[in-house]
Amino acid sequence: MDALTLIISALAAGAGAGLSDTTATAVGTALNRLKSQLTAHFAGDGDGDAVLAVAGYESDPERWQPVLTRALHASPARTDPEVLATARDVLGTIRSTTTYTYNLTNSQGSVIGNGNTQTNHFGPS
Repeated sequence: MDALTLIISALAAGAGAGLSDTTATAVGTALNRLKSQLTAHFAGDGDGDAVLAVAGYESDPERWQPVLTRALHASPARTDPEVLATARDVLGTIRSTTTYTYNLTNSQGSVIGNGNTQTNHFGPS
């Protein structure tokens, strides 16, 4: 995932997470850190519209995403290792705390999880 997509995805995922209280706190902490980092970059660049976009993205992403995209293209924020690490942290926190429900009725050879290897032999040998 390129840096621009990573940052926008983290803002979008954090804004729309709809998670449990504990997870929401962890995601909110990382999301607020990302927003602070972006705001500092955009304020330093003199881009007031981008500062407003960071603040307003959560409540109206459709309105502010084009402004953020333009600002990220023009700002060194998109290559800042701390900004990128924080964006990864937001997405990783959501990913690591999300639970799934699987219906494996009538399934054969199902694997759940990441990094698994499975060899299946069905029918007569």
